Amino acid sequence: MPPSVHARSAPQVPIPNQELADPIITVDVQLEAEPYPPANASTFQEQIAVLRQKMSDSDRVTLSASVSTWTEISETYGETVDGKLEYIDGHIILTWPTRIHELMSKFTMAPYKQIETQRPDLQCWYNENIGIPGTTSEPIPDVTLARTSAQIAVEDLHLMIFEWAATQSESSLDDKAKMWFKKPSVRVVVTANVETSQYHPPSAKPAAPTLTYEEFCENTNASALGPVVFENLTFHHEIKSVMMYIYRRDGENYRRKSYNITPGELTEALLARFDKATEALTVATRRAIGSDVFDPCFSEDNNFDLRWETFPARFTSAIKQAAYKRYVKWSNGTFLGHDLDVKRKADDEDNDESDYDANERAVVARVAKRLRS
Repeated sequence: MPPSVHARSAPQVPIPNQELADPIITVDVQLEAEPYPPANASTFQEQIAVLRQKMSDSDRVTLSASVSTWTEISETYGETVDGKLEYIDGHIILTWPTRIHELMSKFTMAPYKQIETQRPDLQCWYNENIGIPGTTSEPIPDVTLARTSAQIAVEDLHLMIFEWAATQSESSLDDKAKMWFKKPSVRVVVTANVETSQYHPPSAKPAAPTLTYEEFCENTNASALGPVVFENLTFHHEIKSVMMYIYRRDGENYRRKSYNITPGELTEALLARFDKATEALTVATRRAIGSDVFDPCFSEDNNFDLRWETFPARFTSAIKQAAYKRYVKWSNGTFLGHDLDVKRKADDEDNDESDYDANERAVVARVAKRLRS
């Protein structure tokens, strides 16, 4: 039988072991207030659907459950639930990605596709449960760079872990890295942490029909990093910072370095900061998979490149899309939680420069020339 679930509409309370929770911009559901499932919700999926309707703008559901319940749920629904299903410290955590989360994953993993092409024995696994030695936890990193050879033991598969966090403290990120390093094969953990304020849907009610995505963007007061404001109502708070943390195993311990990758106006100073992050990620990856594997995958003409010059415009687009998703939920008076099929202008790699002004295009051209030289 599915677990008995309780939902909360207010106030917000941190979930247990929040440092181990999936790092996505969310409001968490606590196990208090009215009981679930209702009479017409007999399956886990139906219970989750009911919870999603009751939630304001949450992209995470947290359920207290035993290991046996988790086993039953994961085996029955693991391949069909619309979201990421994991088990950490006695809690089933079901998450749905935000636009920013999707962008960070797509953007950061671009050079690793080249490794996959050159080395079929190295693959990027997305949203795969990984058992942590000595615990019952089965967390899911956003991406894992793993070996795929049949001769490799299961405990030696995972080399690099990638996760995208939201408004988490450095200590909580450190604790998450420590958890991953309990797997002896993990050599590097990469985390990007987006710092912003917790979102609460407006209490005011809409006075007009729902706008299209284009109409919404035309009528919002939005800067590159937010906030996104429509009719004096905020649908996305300002992004305060975006930090990348690279953890590298050092014997029984690890070393951590941080890099400020907060997007902004494309200047040489900003691109210099981006270059430092790229260099650090390059070195970390080379050490994780070995120079004999890494070096043949890249060359001067085909280098390890994250295309940082496209990042600011794509990030701004992701913020607008996330804000529009919230606006539609608010305008319709429902919170169903399913992502909207909005037009992804800056998220299309073939049209990245469409949002740049003349000065930004000039900087992009200089960067492209530098990368080709």
